[in-house]
Amino acid sequence: MAGPRDDPRTTPVAEPTQAPNAPFGEEAEARLVALLHRLAEQDAEMDRLVLLTQQLGERAAEAENRAAELRDVRDALLNLVNAEGSVTVDGREEEEAEEKTEEENENEGDEEIDQEDEENGTEPND
Repeated sequence: MAGPRDDPRTTPVAEPTQAPNAPFGEEAEARLVALLHRLAEQDAEMDRLVLLTQQLGERAAEAENRAAELRDVRDALLNLVNAEGSVTVDGREEEEAEEKTEEENENEGDEEIDQEDEENGTEPND
């Protein structure tokens, strides 16, 4: 039968060879200080990254709001155009704009032919 000395709960633990508050060696202490400085730098960098992330989130929200405002303006303009009828950018009615464009195209074609005739030395046809 196992005695009280065999029970791990009652077995005495060996005493540490160094007192718990004994100073570290100089090299270990220097390494610890360097690690603490590095940890402080990383902590500061993490704080900076968190701040930048928050600012980026705020800017993204502002951009989304601005995009929504622009969509509303676009929709209002489209509704206005639809209410006024088919109007082109320069304010002419769509049919009038098509007629004008056809006339402009014909005139441009005539001008090109006249220019070719002048280059060839022949009389322009009107």
